[in-house]
Amino acid sequence: MAVLSSSPPTLSLNIMVHMLTIKLTSSNYLLWRNQFVPLLASQELFGYLDGSITTPSPMITASDGIPKSNPAYTSWLHIDHTLLSLLYSSLTEESMSEVLGFRHSHEAWHALEVSFSHRSKTRELQLKDELQLTHRGSQSIAEFSRTFKGLCDQLAAIGRPIDDTDKVHWYLRALGPDYKIFSTTMMSQLPLPSFAEIVPKALSHEIFERFSYTVCQLKVIIQLLRPLSVVWQEGHSAKRCWSFLKLKKKQSANLAKAFSACSIQDFNDSEWFPDSGATSHMTSDTEGVDQPVVYSGNERVMVGNGQSLAISHTGSISSLVPSSPLLLSNVLVVPGIKKNLISISQLTKDNNCCVTFSSSGFTIQDRVTRVVLGVGRCENGLYVLDRRHHALVSTTSSPRASVRLWHTRLGHLHYRTVASLSKLGSISCSNKLVNNDFEICVGCRLGKSHRLPFSLNNERCAMPFDRLHCDLWGPSPVSSFNGYRYYAVFIDDCTRFSWIFPLKHKSDFFDNFINLQRFIETQFSAKIKSFQCDSGTEFTNNKFRSHLHLCGIDLRLACPYTPSQNGIAERKHRHVTEIGLTLMFHACVSFSLWVEAFSTAVFLINRLPSPSLAGKTPYELLFGYNTLHKGFRCLDRKTHRAYVSRHECVSSSSNVSTLNSLPSPSFSNSLCLLCNDIPHLSSTSSPGPQVPLDEDSLLDSVVTDSTTPSPVSSSPRVTTSSHPMITRGKTEPRGFKSTAKHPKWLSAMDDEIHALKKNDTWVLVPRPQHHNVVGCRWIFKTKLHSDGSIEHHKARLVAQGFSQVHGLDFGDTFSPVVRPATVRIILSLAVTSGWRLHQLDVKNAFLHGFLNEEVYMEQPPGYTDPQFPQHVCHLKHALYGLKQAPRAWFHRFSSFLLKLGFHSSQADSSLFVYHSSLGTVYLLLYVDDMIITGSTPSLVHTFITRLSNKFSMKDLGDLLYFLGVEVQANEKGLFLSQTKYALDLLQRASMIDAKPISTPFVIGQHLSAKGTLFSDPTLFRSLAGALQYLTITRPDLSFSVNSICQFMHAPTEDHFRAFKRILRYVKGTAHHGLQLHKQSTRDLLGYSDADWAGCPDTRRSTSGYAIFFGANLISWSSKKQSTVSRSSAEAEYRSLAVATADIAWIIQLLRDLHVTLSVPPKILCDNQSAIFMAVNSVTRPRSKHITIDYHFVRELVDKGTLKIDFVPSHLQLADSLTKGVTKPQFYLFRSKLSVLPSTTLTLQGDDKGEFDSP
Repeated sequence: MAVLSSSPPTLSLNIMVHMLTIKLTSSNYLLWRNQFVPLLASQELFGYLDGSITTPSPMITASDGIPKSNPAYTSWLHIDHTLLSLLYSSLTEESMSEVLGFRHSHEAWHALEVSFSHRSKTRELQLKDELQLTHRGSQSIAEFSRTFKGLCDQLAAIGRPIDDTDKVHWYLRALGPDYKIFSTTMMSQLPLPSFAEIVPKALSHEIFERFSYTVCQLKVIIQLLRPLSVVWQEGHSAKRCWSFLKLKKKQSANLAKAFSACSIQDFNDSEWFPDSGATSHMTSDTEGVDQPVVYSGNERVMVGNGQSLAISHTGSISSLVPSSPLLLSNVLVVPGIKKNLISISQLTKDNNCCVTFSSSGFTIQDRVTRVVLGVGRCENGLYVLDRRHHALVSTTSSPRASVRLWHTRLGHLHYRTVASLSKLGSISCSNKLVNNDFEICVGCRLGKSHRLPFSLNNERCAMPFDRLHCDLWGPSPVSSFNGYRYYAVFIDDCTRFSWIFPLKHKSDFFDNFINLQRFIETQFSAKIKSFQCDSGTEFTNNKFRSHLHLCGIDLRLACPYTPSQNGIAERKHRHVTEIGLTLMFHACVSFSLWVEAFSTAVFLINRLPSPSLAGKTPYELLFGYNTLHKGFRCLDRKTHRAYVSRHECVSSSSNVSTLNSLPSPSFSNSLCLLCNDIPHLSSTSSPGPQVPLDEDSLLDSVVTDSTTPSPVSSSPRVTTSSHPMITRGKTEPRGFKSTAKHPKWLSAMDDEIHALKKNDTWVLVPRPQHHNVVGCRWIFKTKLHSDGSIEHHKARLVAQGFSQVHGLDFGDTFSPVVRPATVRIILSLAVTSGWRLHQLDVKNAFLHGFLNEEVYMEQPPGYTDPQFPQHVCHLKHALYGLKQAPRAWFHRFSSFLLKLGFHSSQADSSLFVYHSSLGTVYLLLYVDDMIITGSTPSLVHTFITRLSNKFSMKDLGDLLYFLGVEVQANEKGLFLSQTKYALDLLQRASMIDAKPISTPFVIGQHLSAKGTLFSDPTLFRSLAGALQYLTITRPDLSFSVNSICQFMHAPTEDHFRAFKRILRYVKGTAHHGLQLHKQSTRDLLGYSDADWAGCPDTRRSTSGYAIFFGANLISWSSKKQSTVSRSSAEAEYRSLAVATADIAWIIQLLRDLHVTLSVPPKILCDNQSAIFMAVNSVTRPRSKHITIDYHFVRELVDKGTLKIDFVPSHLQLADSLTKGVTKPQFYLFRSKLSVLPSTTLTLQGDDKGEFDSP
């Protein structure tokens, strides 16, 4: 407790009033407070305002026991009223309304602090944005420096000073391109000059530039006004001089008078100046002149001062401007001339061109094609031709620098190219390269590292079996009829003859290699000398290595992840699979016959001529002979049995596709693309499930010539459809029969049946006579981690609810689903409060729901009761697939939570809140996934235990991956992203290799319903709908995604191009996400904006808003308005009403969460008319047409529940949610919306991350 000061203040009230020069407004609270506090602290009076000097008792008891007034209270009251008067004297009329009715100074001080302190943060952000976006423009350095320093001083006055380094950087950047050299010079100094040192240097630089320009112009004027004379005597002008008249009689080239003063300009001697007064082109040196010829005539060139100059040579110049057909003919070489001149009349005559002059430069264009042949600039009143590439024009004005520095400036350009630019004069280097002595650049080594190229090797071994190439393909997702999943291919390097061995497991490779080795040794009396393969475990295990060592066979391994070193075997895979798939498609047979098809393909390849082998002709029949039998290999379509027979008649004119005894496999229209790159077995593939089946090895031993396919591309094309023969993708089975052979899926189905029986889901009863019986089927799903790795295999029995009859075996089906904004609010509260987030998963959630209707179901496939095979399941509990299952589960779970003391939120039924003296617990439910957090860890664990005892739960630990959203804790708080979802979407749309782009939209473009209809609207709807889910954590995509989703009913080619542009932007920002900050306040701030009449078809406007809870973005929207607005004020007001409705919902949600806001919510709008209608109870005639429903905004404002303030358009964050903005604005708004890249990204040597323009 502070001690009451007994001495009055040393300064009088009148003096202190005059010392307070700043009056309090809504935007200068910190500035006003900074002048108020030191003054009162110096007088030992501040304790009265902050309450540290407490109020004495008004009455005290005297020694005689009689109460009397307390002198200390009287003194305290006098000083308090003095301070209250002082406080009132420093307030404006606006701020005075905040303290009406208060009787003491500390009460008024506290009210002002509560009312105005929150506004200082907005002011701080506004000043910082203005500081970063300010530009000098046409202001002088002094004026701009005062403006810039004023903004810095305002930030310093409110307690948020700018770092001097940032201040220097922003100041130099704002000076503009005219001061680029000055800015570069200042930034390269070490140490970096301070802001106080930079400003005087900028002023000096400006004065020097103006002085140089003035002196230059003055000299030109003096030279022009001076009378021309030949003998330089006063009163003896050139036009009266006999020498001048004598020279004038001779034919000579005329020059403009103004050019007589051009020698004072600091131009390069190689520059060329256009001159309309010259009759011929002139230069002072023969360098650059094509085949100069000595001039033998007696004509001379007369300049403006009357002097005549001799002509030494004549010629032409054809390379005046690089890559331009401009030709200068009849060029006069005049050694005495100071500058190179271009005759405009001669130029236009020889090149059939026209020259257009402007204040900034000139342009030379072909008269017929209008192609630009050359350009020039205007410097200090003189036109100069640009002879360099336009992109390098500005580099010549830069100071001389070393080759290494120019290499860095030009984006780490190759040193040879830097030397070429220096030789052309495009840049100025202080040193030269000697003998191509390139300096080592660490940045180039790290940033430009790439795989070394592979040279083409056409050499073959001289003798057969000197080298054998080998590789494995598989596992095939479709097993053959005899259970094969792999095959091994062997290629002889000398003859390119191939053998194929089908394998059930990768471990079977060794036995097949032994068989081939013995076959070669027996049939050909030859030995295998070397064996080339990749680094797969089937080749690098000790057993195989030891065998090769004992046999004296040299093992040659390709480097890891370098398939090009085993290129012969890799290309053979492609050749075999292409022919095999083509044979199966043509024959319309099952893919289970891939072993037969691929063996036939190898048989044919071995008998086809090859250009690399001198084009041998086939020596055996085209159809199916093998080395074991002389006959045809046939397929019985009914029994699927393959057999060999010579008693077959084959008609070459018959069409196998007309045989309909076996259904043809289904495949999409894009299969033709897949055949271009059938993947093979990678070195990291794992063996497939063991299936106890047998089949004889297929061996094709007839040596013939075969062609070797060309190398495949290193970047295979990705298609939207999956194919049964693609082995690299993770496919999931579709039915029970194809799954019963896999132990993992069998175990998953056993777990599901065990859970159903444990839960007493059904009882077997005889089939009812007059009741509907629904079917059931198995659904299989591979559960993945956030990084894409397999978590576990899940099998689920689902009822075929589509056969249910409403009113008979189901009734209501509605079940609530949590809103994304609710999830973000809970996560924001948890991270700001430091609470731990737990994630739980309910096993077989729908099985916990009770059914009120009579539902009967068939017995599960594969699990029919042998004692009662004709019985059906009478369901007691809900089952996945039933129409009422979600509602039954939610009712069961919510009822249990209500018994535990939770209450359901009125704003979101999927949110449950427990609040008592023990603590607070929040629980979010989304079907069978839930998030739980709370203030007391022991209380949270108690509820988790209670839930686990009631339901079969799986505690997933800390929240990491929820509904496709990756949750990552970092030093700032929580980072929400959908990287895996974005990459999967790019893969699905075949744009994983697309080139990234900087923005998802084209500025000023508004999509229209007109245009050519897209060929596959179903594909468009599927991909666009999937893209919508990505906006859960990406508000920067909201506007562009909303734009294309408005045309789901009839998409056009333009809409699909816009969709692909969005995906190109997603490719470059796949690792971006929403950052939730742990340092945040509890107040609501919204931004509302509208794009009036932006739709070209309906002229409807687009509404957009963004709402922050403290520093965290929790809700946003971009949506086209349902009606046409007749004015921009109406459009803005409708958008304001939508944002207000969302804030009202958030307030109700926070009330359910027992969270109190520090200040009333505020919405920032950039339309004054809309703000006026919201805060004033007067309806103007032009606003009467606005629907009355939208005026609930005014009611909330009148009640004090909501405040509406103005924000400048360049600070309106919702602007990017209503229309396309410029790239700098988009980047600024994106960062302000807390959409940032992940902090866990690592540098990778990828050359596909550059942004490019469309």
